[in-house]
Amino acid sequence: MSHVIRAYSQAHRLSSICLGALLGLVLALSLPKGAIAQTTTYSVSSIEIQGTKRVDQQAISVQLKSTPGKVSSNVISEDVKTLYRTGFFDHVSAAIVDGSLLRFTVTEKPLVRKVFIRGNKEVNETDLSSSLRIGTSRFLDNTQIQALITNAIGYYQSQGFYDATIEHSVVPVGENQVDITFTANEGERVKIRDIEIRGLSELDEGDLLGEMQTRDYKWWSSWLFGTGRLNKDMLDNDKVLLRQYMLDNGFVDGAVADPIIERREDGLYIVLTVTEGPVYSLGEITMSGDLIEGSSEKTLEGLKI
Repeated sequence: MSHVIRAYSQAHRLSSICLGALLGLVLALSLPKGAIAQTTTYSVSSIEIQGTKRVDQQAISVQLKSTPGKVSSNVISEDVKTLYRTGFFDHVSAAIVDGSLLRFTVTEKPLVRKVFIRGNKEVNETDLSSSLRIGTSRFLDNTQIQALITNAIGYYQSQGFYDATIEHSVVPVGENQVDITFTANEGERVKIRDIEIRGLSELDEGDLLGEMQTRDYKWWSSWLFGTGRLNKDMLDNDKVLLRQYMLDNGFVDGAVADPIIERREDGLYIVLTVTEGPVYSLGEITMSGDLIEGSSEKTLEGLKI
């Protein structure tokens, strides 16, 4: 006979499931909305972890707070969450077995055996692999896979493939191992056709555009310098460069809004909106404290403002 205390799995990452006492069957019960779970104390004689195959039990056992003796259901629940957060398991549950044995039952995530990349024609697989790097003999982590796909799409966009998408598939290959295949749909290279800065009354748009690293496509130079492609990290940095230019020119209260990127049939159109604010000029400069020869003029000599 066992008494299940807590279960945690991939399906319950956002909410926990409390499980009631069982008589020959394992019955999952969800707490009603607004209900408060009561804390129960158990007399535990020993603790075991069941279900590990590749994970070192000793390495995860030291993370548990439960010890033989009096153990509360709250502590056991936290231990279930701790085991799940290691990233090694798809499912973790705890139960009191034979009256005093605290058993944690785990289901290990499958190991990644091989990774394949398909569909890339314009982008070199070696370059793409650096964005889709997931080590073999590592546990499958869907969150990591989605992050890698986001990075890879960002790389594609930096190469001008703004419409690129990447899908993935996971195929079991036995012995709790899987192969992952990333399939790219590159689409066509998309050029930046125009960059516009709005909201200007004092500053010159040409001067601001000259401060930016992102440039629109020019047939006579883009092929040489790699300009005319959208790189979102570079575009974010351009906001910083524009803000610094405004500060250097006295627009202390100036601001740059997030760019608007419009996809049209012939390419990308980017709009940045700025708020200039008043222009501040430098007034009188005074100094105090330990001055050179006790003189503000001597101290300020050589200072370029």
